[in-house]
Amino acid sequence: MKKTQNLILLIFMAVLFFGCDNSTTTPGEQTNTVASPVIAPEPDTTNDYVEVSISCAEPGAVIYYTLDGTDPTVNSTLYTVPFILYEDTTVKAVAAKADMDNSGITIASYIVVYNPDGDVDGDGLLNSEELTYGTSLMLADTDGDGYTDYEEIRELGFNSSIDPYKFNPLISDIPEIQILLTSAPKIILNMESSISSATEITTGRTTETANTVTTSETTTNTTSIETSVSRSRKTFSITSRPLAMSPVGTNNYKTTTTKEESFAWSEEQSQENRESLSQSEALSQEEGFRYIGGELKMTVKLVNSGDIAFTLESLLLSAVQLDPFYYELTLPIGNLDIDSDSVFPPTTLGPGEEITNLVFIKDDLDLTTANDLLESKSGLIIAPTLYELKNEAGVAFAHDLTEIGARTATVIIDYGPLNSKAPESYKVATNGGTTSITMDGILTDILKIPYVDDSGLTSLGGVEDDLANNKSWNVIHLFTEGGVEDYEVYAKIDEEYSDFANIAISAGEVVQFIYMDDSDGDDLGAREEAIFGTDPTLSDTDSDGLDDGVEIYGISVSGITRGDDAILYTSPLADDTDNDGTDDNTEVNAGTDPTSRFPITRNYPTDYEYIRDMVVFPGGGIIVAGVTDVEQLYYDAAETILYGQLGTWQLKKYMDDGNEVTAWSNTKDGYNHRYTSPYALVMGSDGALYAAGVITEMSNIAHEENWHIAKYDPTGIEITTGWPKTIDFDGASSSSYHDRALAIASFEQYIYVGGYGHNNGSTYDKDWALKKFNSDGTEVTSGWAKFIDISEDDEITGLVTDSVGDVYAVGHTQNIVDATSGKDIYLVKYLANGTEGWIKSLEFVTGKNDTVNDIAISGDRLFICGSVEMDDGYNTRKWWVKAFSLIDGIEDSSWELSGGAQGEKAYANAMEIDRHGNLYLAIQSQLSGYPSRWAIKRWDADKTVNTDWNINTSGDGDYPRAIAIRPSGEVYIAGEIAPGYFDSQWHIRKYYAEE
Repeated sequence: MKKTQNLILLIFMAVLFFGCDNSTTTPGEQTNTVASPVIAPEPDTTNDYVEVSISCAEPGAVIYYTLDGTDPTVNSTLYTVPFILYEDTTVKAVAAKADMDNSGITIASYIVVYNPDGDVDGDGLLNSEELTYGTSLMLADTDGDGYTDYEEIRELGFNSSIDPYKFNPLISDIPEIQILLTSAPKIILNMESSISSATEITTGRTTETANTVTTSETTTNTTSIETSVSRSRKTFSITSRPLAMSPVGTNNYKTTTTKEESFAWSEEQSQENRESLSQSEALSQEEGFRYIGGELKMTVKLVNSGDIAFTLESLLLSAVQLDPFYYELTLPIGNLDIDSDSVFPPTTLGPGEEITNLVFIKDDLDLTTANDLLESKSGLIIAPTLYELKNEAGVAFAHDLTEIGARTATVIIDYGPLNSKAPESYKVATNGGTTSITMDGILTDILKIPYVDDSGLTSLGGVEDDLANNKSWNVIHLFTEGGVEDYEVYAKIDEEYSDFANIAISAGEVVQFIYMDDSDGDDLGAREEAIFGTDPTLSDTDSDGLDDGVEIYGISVSGITRGDDAILYTSPLADDTDNDGTDDNTEVNAGTDPTSRFPITRNYPTDYEYIRDMVVFPGGGIIVAGVTDVEQLYYDAAETILYGQLGTWQLKKYMDDGNEVTAWSNTKDGYNHRYTSPYALVMGSDGALYAAGVITEMSNIAHEENWHIAKYDPTGIEITTGWPKTIDFDGASSSSYHDRALAIASFEQYIYVGGYGHNNGSTYDKDWALKKFNSDGTEVTSGWAKFIDISEDDEITGLVTDSVGDVYAVGHTQNIVDATSGKDIYLVKYLANGTEGWIKSLEFVTGKNDTVNDIAISGDRLFICGSVEMDDGYNTRKWWVKAFSLIDGIEDSSWELSGGAQGEKAYANAMEIDRHGNLYLAIQSQLSGYPSRWAIKRWDADKTVNTDWNINTSGDGDYPRAIAIRPSGEVYIAGEIAPGYFDSQWHIRKYYAEE
């Protein structure tokens, strides 16, 4: 692949840097001939050398020149940058531009008084010797490494026939630090319990697995480029991302003096990691245990892999992982410092010397990073960082590196992990930056590396391409143009390119030669395979029927992924990623999730189980609230069964992979409670979870439901100081009517609970009720404690707060629009101080019953959803969505949605809006004579229907109750399904939406 044609790039560079001012053309003058080029300086007798530059007055013109006395044409040498003459020479130049006639030929003859025995730069080498070695006549230190050309050649003994690189005056000699792992990294998790001593979980490795260290020398830049190029050519069907070069800007190379090493987990080590992860998860589910910190340890040796002695005075190691979701990025694990048990004084290392048995540690490993490491999704890339090097004179090398960057280009050659040659990196002189050097000059004249240019680079250093088997050389040229970093990619696998040998390279630029090898055809380069631990000779390492590249970089699964970017990532090392007994490929073909245990169906050994609400947990996973163990019970005054129900308040937590966290199995039942159920959940600003619902007391034939609000800490333990709150509005001990908390919301440290209460003594009168609490459980009564009695059927069903603390409550009342309007929608805005902002009363069909079930905020709009009874009576109900201005309550008619067919009962039960403004709706519908089913629909932020989200399920009684959306785009739907009419079961589904 080439971003632009090479010739076009060079033409553009020439025009940008060397095109002339337009001022020499008379305003209004028309000409079809390009202005003649100007050669500078004026010809004159000079001493030793002359630097020649050529320019042209015609914008967009390009210049060609000769030095052998022949007339130039467009096939002659293309002028790009100034060049130096050391002998008598006649320069001829011509300028050309498309759709214009070529210019006349400009001629300049130079007489150079060259003294072979002179020493222009005073470095101790004769001018004739400088020409022989190719060093600069003008710079005493051509490569800027602090050693003069004379010192490198005469005193340090440069000899190209013995070693073309050591103390070569055209290749900078810089200190190089290499790190080598000598044991597999060790991960430690520390768990704390309030009821027992602390516990340490460690990846305790056997001697054999600890000493098994599979590494390859690499760079994060090289691997990022490889993944970018291979992704742009991938063959499986997910949306192609553009070549991402952001992590490989030239600044990343200017002071590179280290060698990185990649580490891949072995199969046995991965298994040990997973066992530790399982042990940690199991322990975290036990009562009282929580994660308090982790450590990453590794034993290494440091090697001076260069030719320069240095003193190392301080050192940190950095560890990163490749991001399996966004291949062009790395995930920082963090810095590792020398362990307190190790001693690392300032140490001088000569060439080839090493320090062994150094233990480095990161002792503040967060839980997410620790779990990522234990899941072994990717190996590690380890490199020295934050170090200080001094030379033999005690001077830091930083100044030398600055000089080197100004006089050299960086050349990196990476033959790949499957070849026996280690990566090479050089700082190659470009004669101090006043001229450029060509690709051929770098490879042939300086590095002495043989190459073949057959309409593009086909062989380098004896390593040949093999396009039929996905092996090829790719060349990346990074440069700065107009102050902006840019790059050019030369890859023959996509197209041929010409004149490779004459590509000009200037000081400060980077040329990276990368040998791509995907001989097993799985769309993973060999470097990626080394990082992820897959077999570069097998396209399907775990033999599950899915290629390694598909598993690592994602696959769409019909039924659960929505949109072009909605993809799943399975393990290429385990045929059953979610360990549910079905291999990944079978799940993909069946349309189930190979990465998790979703969908989840909980069939308790009773007749009915209901889900009421669901929220995403900030640290991962979801919390589901509902009622279980529901049985039809009937009691008389003597506690003989007569009527009623027995139900258990239930909170459960499921991780993103569908595994249940049993520590979150919170129940409320027993003693005098006959029916308990949470109805609504909210995450507080303090990280705690609040649940609002009902507890039913039963001591005789009558039973009474009371509000119940409970608070839980992030580990699932119920907080009992100041909480829970049980509220009996009328104070009666044997009332036959109910108080229910049906909605809950939070803002900063405040919790708002709404529903209905029984406050006026009437057996069947519901009254609108809203209360406010501090996070410590103290009720806020000033301006609050709202209690409204408009009709016999007043209740709050939804609450939400905005960014400034205003509260919006929606619910029902009777005949508020007019005397015959029936059950109406009542919507109230309360300001943060408790005063009413605005009120809306809504009626859809006169005399019919309207219901509202959910409320949400997006931007400056408030959304509500519900259902309406139609003219033909209860046999037809339609779902609806409406939007209002937060400020004044004015309805936004452009967002008015509704649906449902004649004879269908359709209810909008739940609604959620993601961070992009896309609206998701959970709809329950039932045609006459048919079982209930649920449907999930989505409208994009521009109000268009997203057809990917026409999702339906059907059973004897399916009811969607709640929607929860993670910021990363995963959508959870919870409710009930009923395989049999009297057997409703919890049911939770997970869908993947594009981010």
